[in-house]
Amino acid sequence: MEHMIVETHEAEGLEVRENPESRMLGLWALRAFRKGETVFPFLAAEELDHPTRLTVQMGERRHISLLPEALQYTNHGCDPNVLFNMDEMRLEALREIVPGEELRYFYPATEWRMDEPFVCNCGAANCLGRIAGAWSQPASVMSKYKVSSYIAAKLKARDQEDNA
Repeated sequence: MEHMIVETHEAEGLEVRENPESRMLGLWALRAFRKGETVFPFLAAEELDHPTRLTVQMGERRHISLLPEALQYTNHGCDPNVLFNMDEMRLEALREIVPGEELRYFYPATEWRMDEPFVCNCGAANCLGRIAGAWSQPASVMSKYKVSSYIAAKLKARDQEDNA
């Protein structure tokens, strides 16, 4: 099957290309990655005080656009294989990733309230349906995911309020 390739980062083992099923651009592995391995280090190209569709949240009013820009094509998945580790500024493999696999991360792992909530169609058995950010998910769901330190602190504060 032919894939529309948009951008290749051969040295890093990554490629931006079209998903043949969804017709959306995504980030794909060209090589295997081990659990815990850095898939790609990143920097903040720009910092904003509000979320956008393409930013990743670092703090209460800290949202960054990613550099390299290819990382913006890391799509959501309810069964993620990568995480944006915001403390270490690296895209991290959550499990073994094989060549040809699309990289997907769980958006609520870094986003408290998303700028553009959406209905998920990731196809995972555990698909949550509507994705709006960590605030909208119960603790029982969020406890199943590795999340950023910012989201972990927000969830802990929410749980303390709910139990007060």
